Amino acid sequence: MKQRHPPRIGGVQRTLASAVCLVLGVATDRLLAESLPKDLRQLATVSVQQARELVGRPGSLALDGVRSLAPEAAAVLAGHPGDLSLEALTSLSPAVAAALATHAGGLFLDGVTDLDEQAATALARHLGELSLAGLPEVAPAVARALASHRGDLALGGLASLPADVAAALGTGSFGLFLDGVRDLAPETATRLAARSGYLSLDGLESLSPEVAAALAAHADELSLSGLHALTVAVAEPLATHAAGLYLDGVTALDEPVARVLARHRGDLSLGGLRALAPTVAETLAGHEGGLLLDGLATLDDAVARNLARSRSDLSLGALRTLPADTARALAAHPGSLALAGLATVDEETARALGDHRGGLALNGLKSLTPAAAAGLARCPGPISLGGLTKLSPETAAALGGRAGPLVLNGLTKLDPKVAEALAGGDAGLELDGLAALPDPVAAALGRHRGTLVLNGVAGLSPKAAQALATHRGVVVLSGLEPVSPEVALALRHNPKILFPEKVKPFDPHAGRPPHKPAEHGKRPPR
Repeated sequence: MKQRHPPRIGGVQRTLASAVCLVLGVATDRLLAESLPKDLRQLATVSVQQARELVGRPGSLALDGVRSLAPEAAAVLAGHPGDLSLEALTSLSPAVAAALATHAGGLFLDGVTDLDEQAATALARHLGELSLAGLPEVAPAVARALASHRGDLALGGLASLPADVAAALGTGSFGLFLDGVRDLAPETATRLAARSGYLSLDGLESLSPEVAAALAAHADELSLSGLHALTVAVAEPLATHAAGLYLDGVTALDEPVARVLARHRGDLSLGGLRALAPTVAETLAGHEGGLLLDGLATLDDAVARNLARSRSDLSLGALRTLPADTARALAAHPGSLALAGLATVDEETARALGDHRGGLALNGLKSLTPAAAAGLARCPGPISLGGLTKLSPETAAALGGRAGPLVLNGLTKLDPKVAEALAGGDAGLELDGLAALPDPVAAALGRHRGTLVLNGVAGLSPKAAQALATHRGVVVLSGLEPVSPEVALALRHNPKILFPEKVKPFDPHAGRPPHKPAEHGKRPPR
């Protein structure tokens, strides 16, 4: 803490004064640290000094006991790099709203029960997820202001939706979550469906065919997971919806309804189904979009064989075990196969899955033996093993020589021997969990010959940059921060190395402008 001293003070006095100021500064800092309770929910308000200490903490910051907040403290808290939750605030002044709007992560203000137009306008400048689930109603002017918010917007406290409010919200273009709405008129549904972005109405437990037809016109993903049952009359209009359709509350599906839903063209999620008749499985296999059946905890061979006839992506995330015979049946499926519930896989099952020709996502696996890895490596499609946090050199060697792309985003550090084994193939390799790249690891990965994706790496040493510059394929470094001229110059020797426009050398005259990174698609819905 920098201290001011009176002018014209003598040498000894200056030394004593400096020592006293230093001691007082340390004592003040310690007192400040001790003033924060271990349980942050005990904080009823936050001073500017407390806010300065809190924003340095890693991860999300939950201050759900704070009932009052000054604009100055709000401005400091807005600098927190993770999600920020202030769920005990019941109202927001325009000044506090404007300060919080500068926060760049998720902002959760679910205790706010009243919001005027001025505060809503200020808050709408926020970038990122915004949750105001405590609002029981909003005026049309407030809805218009919030509709301009650039990020997912959750208004879960709205139990009803007047047509003028729906029309205002319908002008937005990001995800909208209205999971408290219990009833919807056709006119209201039509206005709401005009909005772009993910639309969630999971509080609706029933739909008329007219409302279903209005919502089906929505151009983006639509979630109606409050519906527990479907009739043919409601399924018919929903099947015309052209984007992802989430019906995860449906617990039973008969053949006529399945036949109608199979005509739907986008992703179809039926995560509430716990069992499936073989005939229904065969009907759903004709669906031309992705099929998500993440509630099926068991799968007999007949159902597995029928589902394998699907030509699109198939997700069976609730399976915790997978016998080799069932794996062999699923391996006939030509599209991508996601089995997120498997924590382990034995050698026989892995070898059966290795016969699968499409992509394979086993992101729930926590460990993998070299023998099981060799079995999986026979699959020629992309393989994602995002749950693995460590690999032995032997397992890495079994995976590294395969023909298809390999995604290992759960690895946060790499042993040089593991890196060398993974670099042995020609296919794509994605390691987005790596935040740093030590020189020996960079040297090993530099010998890799396929596309190399390292979006988590923020910095590089000159030696590491030189090693990556020798890579023969595309290298994606979209998370790279500004670097030294030496690092920038090394990277620019290889035109296939892609990094953000913001990554410029400290010397503005060094080299040509960097390449722009490739687009990586939309963020998944909340």
